[in-house]
Amino acid sequence: MPFDNTASHSVLQATMGDLAAAVRAARPVPLADRAEWEAQRRRRPRALWERAMQRAGSRKGSRRGSADDPPFGVVVGGGDDAAAAAALLRRRRPCSTLADPLPCTELREKRELPPYEPRASPRPAVIVVNGGVRLSADCELEACCSFTAPVLALLAELNVPYVALTIDLQEKPLWLGEMLGADPPQKLTTPACRMPDGRWLTDSADILAAMPASLSAESDAYRRGFWDPPPLLADGALARAVGLPAMMPLLTEKWAAPDDHPALRAWAPFEEALATSETLGGEGDDAALCAVDLQAGAWCHTVRALDFLMSAAPLDWEVRLPRVSKWLDVHIMPRLEKVTAVERRYQLLMTQVLTAKMPALAARIPDDIRKDIEATVEAARASSAEAFPI
Repeated sequence: MPFDNTASHSVLQATMGDLAAAVRAARPVPLADRAEWEAQRRRRPRALWERAMQRAGSRKGSRRGSADDPPFGVVVGGGDDAAAAAALLRRRRPCSTLADPLPCTELREKRELPPYEPRASPRPAVIVVNGGVRLSADCELEACCSFTAPVLALLAELNVPYVALTIDLQEKPLWLGEMLGADPPQKLTTPACRMPDGRWLTDSADILAAMPASLSAESDAYRRGFWDPPPLLADGALARAVGLPAMMPLLTEKWAAPDDHPALRAWAPFEEALATSETLGGEGDDAALCAVDLQAGAWCHTVRALDFLMSAAPLDWEVRLPRVSKWLDVHIMPRLEKVTAVERRYQLLMTQVLTAKMPALAARIPDDIRKDIEATVEAARASSAEAFPI
């Protein structure tokens, strides 16, 4: 029996017409961009969380929340458990928002380093080499070095011309380590800073100490009292609140009572110093910042973020250190978020650092942080492929 080609074509044409009509009737709403896709991928309606809390109301204990739940999960149950849940939710809220990546310029090859021109006018810009990591090979490099953040915050505050370059801490350029005298070159650390006179400094304490004399008098570096020690801050308080003395107690000590929290010991002098002014450099209603505000504030952000990330019993910062919390959120964070990764994004990046260097400590990291990383990496892959699956 001969094949009826005309009839087959008619059936196919009718089928395609029906399919096209169905697609038009469906009127799908495309996702506008990666941010919208990621938001839908990572969040559920608040009602789901409320229903889960109602179902868990009769249970006691604790759990880790998912990426869609309030940050880090809470203690569930009635009575004292409910109060504990509210307190934990409150003190972990400051790190609940995942900001967009802060763009940075990666330094890979020596030719990408601006040459030093001593006779340039105006004076050569300060070069700051920051440290960063990637959440995956599909993600952009993001600057996150805690030791570099105070340097950048000070330069930005003083309107000092500078060029910020970022190296991948997991693939350090060996030529830079050799140039800066790191032994071996793989041990290169950040920050590294080329001052206006051409000197390279490779220790954050040395860089901060050299700033008052090295920065141009044409900048705001010599505004009145900026470099003066805060008169109300106890001697030795700054040394205990910055650098490794600030971080290591969170990683190595154990505590049960809130009064024993190491961050409380370190930041109590700042809480006292802020009793009469909103900033360490101000007097009365004057909220002028000083150098110690920015240096200590950058480290306060680091300590608070690591506390929320690593501690089994995070400090209730808003209750135990209310002046420090306000000082940090109002005066420091708006400046810090312009120069480095902060809050939740900083936590994601530090998770990658700790997983690579300190696997035992990385075991403390909550599951919702890792889910955030997975969602961010998935979004990066979809973005690079120009596809946003649902």
